[in-house]
Amino acid sequence: MSISPVDRALSIYSTLANRSENRGTRERLSKHLMKVYLDGEKDEHRLTVHGLSYLRDLEEPKQLDVAFRSLHYEMTSFPIFKCALFASIVKMQRAMPI
Repeated sequence: MSISPVDRALSIYSTLANRSENRGTRERLSKHLMKVYLDGEKDEHRLTVHGLSYLRDLEEPKQLDVAFRSLHYEMTSFPIFKCALFASIVKMQRAMPI
């Protein structure tokens, strides 16, 4: 019996990231992989890799949110660091592709 790419990706990701499945994740992943499948990718292993990439991309905004909250705390709690942090933010924004 074959495991679906959705189940395989969720299983691998939950093991590697040490996280349980969030509500709605399976449905979003299923829709994404169905689109990739309809676009022509039929290999189950490649679909699993697409699924793992998609799950990682879902997680990144949460990590960025934590980073920005931490930055906000630093700026409001330690005014001495405001200038250095502001300069770092400006430098990061300039380095980001538009």
